[in-house]
Formats: sequence, structure tokens, C-alpha cells
Amino acid sequence: METRRQSPIGPAGRDRAGEEPGRLRTSFRGPYHPVVVTVETANGTDSEESVKQLLEDLLAKYDTSRWTFTDHVVVEDSATPHSHPVLTIGTRPIVRTPFGVLTTYLHEQIHWYVADRPDATAAAVEDLKLLYPEVPDKEQGGARDRESTYLHLIVNWLELESLRLLVGEKAADVTLRQTVDGPVYGWIYQRAFEDHATLATVVSRHRLDDLIR
Repeated sequence: METRRQSPIGPAGRDRAGEEPGRLRTSFRGPYHPVVVTVETANGTDSEESVKQLLEDLLAKYDTSRWTFTDHVVVEDSATPHSHPVLTIGTRPIVRTPFGVLTTYLHEQIHWYVADRPDATAAAVEDLKLLYPEVPDKEQGGARDRESTYLHLIVNWLELESLRLLVGEKAADVTLRQTVDGPVYGWIYQRAFEDHATLATVVSRHRLDDLIR
């Protein structure tokens, strides 16, 4: 069973000084032009419908348009979250907080962002190989392979900064610090916190931080 609902979300733009993080608003960059994201369920189960509704509520509340690189999302019970060919999230987010679904959504959208910038991403990965000549395997907190681990050092750092922009630093850090001891990308998220400035330098050098400027 498949269900559809469209979620209007706001335009891109950084929060103005003193403005509540993530507040839905009229863009100061220009007129408000809603972006539409279609969220579907794969099977129409109760758990899929629950996550779908939560994601739609979050997209309605927070201005995520600068992170909208694909407007088609599928929620599937058995799925491991992935970005391509269709952004798909499961019903068991890696973080059990209200923002667990949101940060998973951002993570997968960011994969679309870096995939659209192959040269800059590849150059940043080469820099990271010099900084981290040895990286852990999946069982020790890395990604599925060595190349994916270096890619996720970029993606997960951008995810942290993106969530901070949307919900505020405190809520974002509470959410993502749980991943350090979690089953997925623990070492990578730990680097995002402990080596934050180092990763920021690499991301900025290759203009991949344009997403969060």
C-alpha cells in the first residue's frame, strides 16, 4: 500500500540574529516560495505511517529547503536509510529522539549535495586520507568500506552543522552525541565532534560548506 502527502517547506536562508532556530518564516532573501516534498510509505504499515507523519510535521515546522536536493522520500520498515536512487528512511532511526528522523533525512539529502559536487568531494577525501591514514572498519565505527568512511567524515560533519542550524546547537548535539556510542558510524560522528575544527578546515577549503553558509 502506498500513501502520499505533500509537505510544503520554506525557502533557503540562514536564521537572522535573534530569530528562533529553524523557525518557519518568510525568507529574507526574497518572497516565500514553498518547496514541496512528497513522502510515501512503501507498505502502508502503522510504523511507516507514524514515521511519515513525524517527518511531514518536521518538514512543515522547520525550513529545510536549502537541504532539499530530492523531493521524493520513501519510508520503509525494513530499509537501511539510503540516499539513491530514491531517498529512503527506515522506521528505526539511529537516534531515539524527536530529531532522529530529521537528522536521518538531512544526512541522506546531504549525500545528494556532495554527489552533485564530485570534484570538490574527491579533493576533500584526498585531504582526509592524509589526516587519517588509518580508519576503522564498519564494526569499529566506520562505514561499509574505506572510501565510504572518508566520504562520511564530510557528510556527517555537514549533518551536525545542518542540524545545529535548524534546531539549535544544544538540541543537535544532544541528538548526535548519542551516535558516538551507537551501532552506526560511531567513530565518524566522534570525529565530527572531537576534530570539529580540523574537518571544518577541509570542508571549507573545498567550498563544501556553502550548504551551511
